[in-house]
Amino acid sequence: MATLLSRQAIVAGKIEVTEGTAETLAGTDALLVYDVAFTPDVATFERTPARSTLSKLPSVRGVKLGTLTFRTELKGSGSVGTAPEWDEFLQGCGFAKAAVSSIAIGAVTGGPFQAGETITGGTSSGTGRVVGDVATGASVVTYVPVSGTLQSGEVLTGGTSGATATTSGSPTASQGFEFKPASSSVPSLTLALFLDGIRHLLVGARGNVTFSAVVGEPGFMEFTFTGVYSSTTDVAMPTATYDTTVPPVFLGVGLNFHGFTPVFTTLDFDLGNVVEPRRNANDSLGAKSAIITGRSPTATVDPELDLVANFDFFGKLRDGSQGRFACSMGSTAGNKVTVSSPKCQIDGLAGGDRNGIATGTLTLNLATSTVNTGDDELQIGVL
Repeated sequence: MATLLSRQAIVAGKIEVTEGTAETLAGTDALLVYDVAFTPDVATFERTPARSTLSKLPSVRGVKLGTLTFRTELKGSGSVGTAPEWDEFLQGCGFAKAAVSSIAIGAVTGGPFQAGETITGGTSSGTGRVVGDVATGASVVTYVPVSGTLQSGEVLTGGTSGATATTSGSPTASQGFEFKPASSSVPSLTLALFLDGIRHLLVGARGNVTFSAVVGEPGFMEFTFTGVYSSTTDVAMPTATYDTTVPPVFLGVGLNFHGFTPVFTTLDFDLGNVVEPRRNANDSLGAKSAIITGRSPTATVDPELDLVANFDFFGKLRDGSQGRFACSMGSTAGNKVTVSSPKCQIDGLAGGDRNGIATGTLTLNLATSTVNTGDDELQIGVL
């Protein structure tokens, strides 16, 4: 009899070339995880025909699904040109990835340049989408190129903020990555949990992700994937190669919420994906894959309450005021993480107490910037 140790576990995953067809996984596909759990979901049809006895007949097995949950540290790879090791897992939760460029700038006037807004070069007419807020004192603006090419000596103007800055030098590519929601072309993953000598395998998997951060601790991403339960077999543990970058700590994050800088301790985001199996009688396991059919992004934060004159939490709840949300973790190139939303509303406010100080747990609705846009309600930058 073998004894399996729960700490002896490796999670690996890879984007599938063909949806629902297993990829070969190796130690280079591993992700450093916490609190991993695999749950099979095998449909059972109970056979209860009319007979002269109440005894049960053997049941039959139908659609075979499974879920895999785990947490991983919110960090970069340590190099601005290399995507973080959770890259493909986040894409499988409905995020699109784009490479980030930068261009040197002088002083920012009327800033900051706001994460997600479009900047336009006054001479080149080139455009880009800003990644992370860029305030006075910053030496570069980081952006995803959209059209044309920005050039030296021109004035950049923010399409939303109206901020301006003069460029110097040419753009530099491969300066980080932007992740934002996608409504189409979301890849499926092959996922495996290697548990001390056995392997649980899911194919065609897609999922949901939540982000959580507590003052003084690293931030975390928690993934919940649903996929087709392919097999559980005896497989030797692969030799995993993990990224060695130490995660930034949730301190000095510069949270700006509706133009207010709160005193707070925790911040959570939930992409709110709806994940449904694609049942298919042509597949021997009863399903082709799992698919994301909707999302409803939310956030929660726990600020100390303040006078209405300083920040009217309750008034903003009542009238549905819309405002920006932005913060960042870390300062080292390749390991700085920015999080922003162009429009958020206070949808709920629960009073609380933190060591005798009145607080409020805010539930925030994260919305798209305009009715004519989309897939921009949350931006994650790794710079």
